Amino acid sequence: MTQARVKNFLIWFIVLFVAGYYGLILLDHPILEYSDILEISGSVIAVAVLAYVVRRHSPQERLPWAVFLVAVFLYVVGESLWAYFAHTTGEPDVPSICDVFYLADTALCLIAVIIYLRQIRKVDLFRMSFDAFLSAFASAGIIFIAVVMPIMQDKTVSLPSTVVQICYPIGDILMLLMFFIMFFGAEHLVTQRKAYMVLGLYCLLSLLADQVNLVNDIYELGIGLYLDPLWGMIMPVCALAGLYDLEPRTESEADPERQTENRTTTLDRIRVALPYVLTFSILGYVFVLHDMTDIPSLWAIALFVLLSLRQIMVILSNERLLLALQKNERSLNQKNRELEKLNQQVLHDSQVDFLTQVFNRRRIVDLFEQLAPKGEEPESMGLMLIDVDHFKHVNDTYGHQVGDEVLKRVAVLICATLGDKDITGRYGGDEFIAILPGADEPTVAAAGHKLLAAVRGDKALSRRGVTISVGCSNWCVNRSGYHIETLLKTTDEALYSAKEGGRNQVRTKAVRG
Repeated sequence: MTQARVKNFLIWFIVLFVAGYYGLILLDHPILEYSDILEISGSVIAVAVLAYVVRRHSPQERLPWAVFLVAVFLYVVGESLWAYFAHTTGEPDVPSICDVFYLADTALCLIAVIIYLRQIRKVDLFRMSFDAFLSAFASAGIIFIAVVMPIMQDKTVSLPSTVVQICYPIGDILMLLMFFIMFFGAEHLVTQRKAYMVLGLYCLLSLLADQVNLVNDIYELGIGLYLDPLWGMIMPVCALAGLYDLEPRTESEADPERQTENRTTTLDRIRVALPYVLTFSILGYVFVLHDMTDIPSLWAIALFVLLSLRQIMVILSNERLLLALQKNERSLNQKNRELEKLNQQVLHDSQVDFLTQVFNRRRIVDLFEQLAPKGEEPESMGLMLIDVDHFKHVNDTYGHQVGDEVLKRVAVLICATLGDKDITGRYGGDEFIAILPGADEPTVAAAGHKLLAAVRGDKALSRRGVTISVGCSNWCVNRSGYHIETLLKTTDEALYSAKEGGRNQVRTKAVRG
């Protein structure tokens, strides 16, 4: 049979077994005289399925299920012996050989659960242990009061019988501790969630069935028959966890984000509240029903101390989290400042010519678009193109380093000569561009001559015979007639005219739209 078929068979067996068993109880069917055989049948099927699980598992992951297999087999042996004695010589007294197998089954199941939890790396046993211990300790107080104390106070029972009977609730308390560890650790589990949850269900069913059975025996409630279906389904549930553990260890399919957040929030609240609920339950029970000098009162005091210790641990943990959060916030702010500085640097590098530190051609074109007329009323715009005369000769004569210094000096002079609202950029090579928003034709021409004079008067440039040619243009235009290409073309024609006219001069050409 395939793994899916085995799993479906076992699920249907558990459902039909419990439903059918309770149906027989309601009908008071005569077959219930052999109820122990029905219980054993479920455990035998669990042994077969666990053997299948062990065989299919990898050697690194089969150990807990091998221990479970041995534990369930011992349980089958114990149940078989109990059934044999019950049908021949009567129900065996405590202690008996059956108790050896039952207690060995409990011990091995605890060991198997611990091994399984240690194999799941996402579950931090140490971190989860305190809350789990506090919850188990509070629950153990209830078990101690309801089960252990009546057993200890029964003077008609022999000492060996008392010891054996006490071993059962002790095993249940340890199983309860395992359940709480699994419950508090489930929030960190990503893989094998189904196997983990079914195994937790097995732990819970085991201790509930055993505790209700002990309470039934002690207080003679007469509900033992209704517990029999539980005994028959506990071991198949353990085997079902093994089948789910065979599934590939991949991340489980996530629910919709909002549902996941809601479910996680609810579970977190339960995990936080559970130790307090259990602790105050036992405290209330003790204060209402018991003298403050007996053992339950000491248990309640111990619980109160543990709860106070938990509060101290929570406060210290919150302080550490707060400090870590503040540290992360400072680090994040620092990173944000560095990133903002880096972004500003990237923005600057993308807009500014690295040599002359004026705008580059791409930024100048963007500014042309931004400076476009906003209304239908005509607006003036001046434009200058500046070319360093015979720049190749400068590079060839003095070297490229001097040529770079010449370009930087010309850029400085352009920026110093023009107004604050004027915009300067490197148009390419040895050519610069200047935008003069709102400038009419005389203003543009005056700016060009002023710049020409500044270059002629600069000692560093004059010493090397550096001059410039300037082409100026002006366009009085409205929004509908604005064309960058037209203004650039006109200015370029003016520059070309200056070069053709002998260089070291200013030429102006206006166009109107």
